[in-house]
Amino acid sequence: MLREAVADVSKAGVVVVVAAGNGQASATDVYGNDALVVAALGPSGQLASYSQRGTGVDLAAPGGDPIGGNCDPEHCVVSTWSDHGYAADAGTSMAAPFVSGAAALLLGELPHRGRQDVVNTLTRTAIPLKDAGAGRLDIEHALMQAAPSAAAAQ
Repeated sequence: MLREAVADVSKAGVVVVVAAGNGQASATDVYGNDALVVAALGPSGQLASYSQRGTGVDLAAPGGDPIGGNCDPEHCVVSTWSDHGYAADAGTSMAAPFVSGAAALLLGELPHRGRQDVVNTLTRTAIPLKDAGAGRLDIEHALMQAAPSAAAAQ
């Protein structure tokens, strides 16, 4: 049912971004092939120790990789938290918002560019990284790519 929902909204032009997961189960088994599946990078720029990798992963983005299980700002991602403050955390769920934000920036440049162009731009401009699909998200490179003409995007 979830796979069908993702497929339906993707056909309608929505860019669906999901966290790859922090273990062995592949997100494509849950969401299908129409979602952008995001793995997590540690501070070194390599895949985080816990992150899903390989088949089914489309991109990787910063997700942190705590030392000894304790997150700190140096090894994890600092984000807003439920108590209206900030906290350091790690996971593919910390990485996926980077890709969502990049997709939003691309759509903000040209709202009619279309889902497939956004997905293609993000994957085409990624920095290659083994087991991370197209590779590491490169937001700057993606934004520097020429947007399609308005007529071609409609």
